[in-house]
Amino acid sequence: MTQAELTADTSQVEELRGDIHVAGIAGLEAVARRAEEVMREEARPISRRLAEGVSAEFDFELAPMEARIGVEGVSPELPAREATLHESSGATRGVTLRPRPAYDFAEVVATGRPAVRPMEAKALLIPVTSVGLTPSGKPESYVEAGGELYVVRKEAKAVAPNPYDERAGVRVEAEAEQVASRAVEESLAGGAP
Repeated sequence: MTQAELTADTSQVEELRGDIHVAGIAGLEAVARRAEEVMREEARPISRRLAEGVSAEFDFELAPMEARIGVEGVSPELPAREATLHESSGATRGVTLRPRPAYDFAEVVATGRPAVRPMEAKALLIPVTSVGLTPSGKPESYVEAGGELYVVRKEAKAVAPNPYDERAGVRVEAEAEQVASRAVEESLAGGAP
């Protein structure tokens, strides 16, 4: 029986494995960046604030690697506070606003909301950037609290779902293979993804 002793240099295989891993990261990151961009494009017509809340997170240490696209559109919880009520007649008076729980604006836009009526309070306060006029030409009743303006309403109408997130997902799914392939090719060729 003859024995042969073989010695293999695996350094090139290890180098190739590292290149493939880096290329995989480049492909995933390129698709996630495109998803972030598309999500912003879908959210921007709804609200500038919603579009500004789009972000991407990466975890390249996991197997499989992950990228998450999120939309942050939460109004923070507010404590009870003093405010000024400006009535449409022109009269003003001080009022105390109840604490307000956090409000996930991004979720409400995506999934919709039924009509809302106050259960305990006298009226709903809807945040606005400016106050409109009544049919008689007088300013609407509004509340000013901490530099923010709120119009006074007895109810808020239902909000139909606007699945901006699903539209963005469909668009990215159609482009993902091409975006990832281009990034992987550039990475393996030694270029920046």
